[in-house]
Amino acid sequence: MTSTFQAHVPRALEVQFAKFGVDAVYTAPGEDPRSVKIVFRDADAQERFQRGAGVAPAFVIDIRASDVVPVRDATVERDGMTYRIQGQPRAIGAGRHVYRCDAV
Repeated sequence: MTSTFQAHVPRALEVQFAKFGVDAVYTAPGEDPRSVKIVFRDADAQERFQRGAGVAPAFVIDIRASDVVPVRDATVERDGMTYRIQGQPRAIGAGRHVYRCDAV
């Protein structure tokens, strides 16, 4: 049985992506580019090496599962910049309607 909350999740995600999302082009390795809507944010990653630490530019990209199921090493192009998905994208939320991807 679906809860009332679960029933509203898809609509809430549509509102979130409509308000905060930007148009982008997703390209998986060896596949044709696809238009998607993403929520994009900066999330600088702290890298440790030897006895010090530094900050490396990193980004977090949320992609709707209804647009595409993202894969490692795919690219996302936004505003003339291309970002590569690192690691395995993670399905987030109770309904798994969004994939969260770390990108550089």
